[in-house]
Amino acid sequence: MPGVADIGTTLRDEFTGYARLLFLVNAALHGHDPQAYLDRHPLLTAVDPWYVTGLLAGLAGMWADATRRPPPPGLPTVRAFQQAQLDVTLDWLRMRTGWR
Repeated sequence: MPGVADIGTTLRDEFTGYARLLFLVNAALHGHDPQAYLDRHPLLTAVDPWYVTGLLAGLAGMWADATRRPPPPGLPTVRAFQQAQLDVTLDWLRMRTGWR
């Protein structure tokens, strides 16, 4: 059984990987190829491919749900932004899985 320090390290490592992948979704939104970056960056090459695919699927579901809701007061463009993130996430997910 892992000790408390081991659990903290695991959670930190998982969060760091999650944050890096979110950055790549944002990079894709601005026209960059997230997979090429993922494949060659030394801090990301060790990330389990299933982790990446699972995270992308989860993000796509979250953004798909969010885009169906009315915008919150004072943020009239947030749903369009979330739709754009959904679109690039689905593109990346389709590329990784071959899904159409």
